[in-house]
Amino acid sequence: MVVIHMLLEPKAWLLVAVVTLVGTASNVILYKLGKEGTEIVLQRFPRIKPERLYRAQELVEERGSWILLLSGIPGLGAVLVTAAGILEVRLSAFLLWVLISLGLRNWLVLIAVVEGYQLVAG
Repeated sequence: MVVIHMLLEPKAWLLVAVVTLVGTASNVILYKLGKEGTEIVLQRFPRIKPERLYRAQELVEERGSWILLLSGIPGLGAVLVTAAGILEVRLSAFLLWVLISLGLRNWLVLIAVVEGYQLVAG
């Protein structure tokens, strides 16, 4: 019941839209950084293991740009969007999949938070 109510609430849509756009903007920065090349990414982000980055590149090459639907998963998403930049995935395809992924994730997070609050608040 809460889900239906939230889907009808304009403020919920606005919140999800804003958070999704901000998240997408930050992913575009990683995408652009990826376009500069693998070596630059590994220099700027020493915490990214080369194996993870190369595996993400393989996933994007093997599966295509739709694999960016997984970009909403924390940790994995940053590596995937960076790999998409390295592989020069078309920006329009990149934006489509990342917007869908983050939009779905943000709706799920909002629903979980509201449901959790209602359980605690009674």
